[in-house]
Amino acid sequence: MSEKEAFEQKVFSQIGRFSMLRPGDTVAAAVSGGADSVALLAALLALSERLSVRVTAVHVNHGLRGEEADRDEAFVRALCRRRGVPLTVCSAADINCTPPSAGQEEWARRLRYGCFERLAASGCRIATAHTADDQAETLLFRLARGAGLHGAAGIPPVRLPFIRPLLTVSRAEVEGYCAACGLDFVQDSTNESALYARNRLRQAAIPALRGVNTAAVEHLAAFCEEMRALDAYLADAAANLLENARAGEGWRASVLADAPGVVRRAALAQLCGQQADRLLIDRLEGLVLGRTVCCQLPGGQQMRRTAGVLRRETPAPLPADPPPGFPLREGEYHFPGGFCVKIWCESGQNANIRPQVHKKVLNSCADCDKIPDDTVLRTPRPGDRFWPIGRGLSKPLRRFLQEQGVPAGVRPLLPVLASGSRVLWIYGQGFGCLPGHTGRIGTLCIRAFCSENKEETK
Repeated sequence: MSEKEAFEQKVFSQIGRFSMLRPGDTVAAAVSGGADSVALLAALLALSERLSVRVTAVHVNHGLRGEEADRDEAFVRALCRRRGVPLTVCSAADINCTPPSAGQEEWARRLRYGCFERLAASGCRIATAHTADDQAETLLFRLARGAGLHGAAGIPPVRLPFIRPLLTVSRAEVEGYCAACGLDFVQDSTNESALYARNRLRQAAIPALRGVNTAAVEHLAAFCEEMRALDAYLADAAANLLENARAGEGWRASVLADAPGVVRRAALAQLCGQQADRLLIDRLEGLVLGRTVCCQLPGGQQMRRTAGVLRRETPAPLPADPPPGFPLREGEYHFPGGFCVKIWCESGQNANIRPQVHKKVLNSCADCDKIPDDTVLRTPRPGDRFWPIGRGLSKPLRRFLQEQGVPAGVRPLLPVLASGSRVLWIYGQGFGCLPGHTGRIGTLCIRAFCSENKEETK
């Protein structure tokens, strides 16, 4: 079998394996003018009769490279004219879209896929020329940025209307096919620029890996395929877990907590959709396991644990003015957001208190001798600082709460005990280092909870 025949058979097998095209379909090859896309167009044309499909082409002129971009467009127009291929050309000017001064690479991608999707609306499928090298570069790029299993699955072969018939062939095979068929192509000068992370991977990481194993790119692409299968399996298991945990508009935390950790985290990722990242999933897992009762979500929503059930909710708007502080007296105090604080004093003999602070869940106790006379119970204010125990320094209260994973929408509502701008106690965190000494005898005891769900906040 010749190099040309072997290449086309590999493409044909990829199309058949993933049912990319059906007889009678129209497929538009995305042709930039580079070797990959020219090889894609030529292979589809060679296989069109065998596949019983109609082949067209689409080219996007991003307008970012001036004369070079116009040269590429002219090249693609001439190529399609010679081969008798219908061509659609799209540009930023066509849709009145001006490139930004920064983030041009992502803007170009959005423009490109926006043009493709408009064309696909007519019923055709869009074939892009991603190769095994692109798959390997994508995997390395995502892993370097902290991707999980879903990111390690790489570029999918099919995501309708998009198909990737070249995903199992290497760039070297593409160049060999172009040489065997006598295909001309153009070079994009930006592919050599070290300004782009992908180019740096292409120029340094990929050759280094090939120095370890000449089949490194193929092995990385095969790894992505295995991860894609595992990701699909976990996605099904996660969907079943969420269904089993369903409780009205929420999910039972106990069912999620009993599931294997990897399935539970996949389920939590599904709850967050495309906005899920490792840190957010960590916080949601803390919610499931009872370490917190509320977690901020992207888009202004939050996930709250209420009576053992996780529910997505939109937090109530913050009050225009913070409520006034309450002088430190025994009693029960209510705050916006359903927060309730009960304060009482006990004699030193009756209270279980360690040298300075005793804290368990939100049952917090402190030596009255350490509480200044001007202490009030209030909500946070600008300039507040907190002295965490054992750290020997203070932190802005806002930063401390952020580090503890307290949702942004909840922070302004949390009850605190404060002496001036020095915060002594925080709802959900307990006491910090206390200044002392007042000469008072006894133990100050606090129990705080959210009256909306009657659960003590952990």
